[in-house]
Amino acid sequence: MPPRLNENTAKQIVQIVKRLGRRASFGNILLEARTESVLSWDRTLRRYLDLLILGGVLSLKEKDVGSVYPQQLYTVQATAPHAYAGLSALRHHGLNMDVSDRNLDLTETDFSGLMRSRVEIVGKDRKLLIVGLEDALIHEFLRDVQHGSGTAELVAAMLVYRPADIPYLLHRADVIGIGQTIRLMINRLIEIFTIQKPSPGMDGRIFLFARERFLKTLRMYSSKGVLRLLDERGKGKLGIELVNELQPEQIVAVVGKQLGVAG
Repeated sequence: MPPRLNENTAKQIVQIVKRLGRRASFGNILLEARTESVLSWDRTLRRYLDLLILGGVLSLKEKDVGSVYPQQLYTVQATAPHAYAGLSALRHHGLNMDVSDRNLDLTETDFSGLMRSRVEIVGKDRKLLIVGLEDALIHEFLRDVQHGSGTAELVAAMLVYRPADIPYLLHRADVIGIGQTIRLMINRLIEIFTIQKPSPGMDGRIFLFARERFLKTLRMYSSKGVLRLLDERGKGKLGIELVNELQPEQIVAVVGKQLGVAG
């Protein structure tokens, strides 16, 4: 995977496009970016521009100038980027559940979220911008809180299934008022898979398989020193009763399906 793009650089490129106005061709944007030491490589600029177009911040028009290739002209069309979230978006991050390809929600994000988004090819040649893992998890949990979608358990399963950027995840949770809630969910997962023993209602084989997977992730978190963030109070407890209602047996069963060791 190429290195993640920088949100401040993306903002500077948008300002260059806005300032250039009708002269915002690829070549002029690159020249201004080099002059201002924003960036220097044309391929890197192309990555930023493509992402900003898919995110709806910029639009692109081609103009015939009598050359082999048409001139590409960029304009600013929105201040806030958008990307797709939803269960289908989570599937692009590894969700191992049978969900409809149409289960996508176009949602507003910011430049930080835009830079973490990923471009996915859908169908023959259609490109969709999918929010990053952490934003997808936050979106799905909120959907359950607001609409009773019953997908909070899938969020928990994904947190066991694969590592997340914990500082970014908790920051996003704090911003929208579920900081305490997401910390509680992660702490409950830690308790289930490191402290508790399998209950009579659990499949012991699935429990041990899931615990082994989660412990590897926890060791990685511990080595980076991010587990201490779970001790912070966090901002907001919207949906905290939803997390409290999740039972260990329920979580283990869903994790088993996610890991492919249960039907």
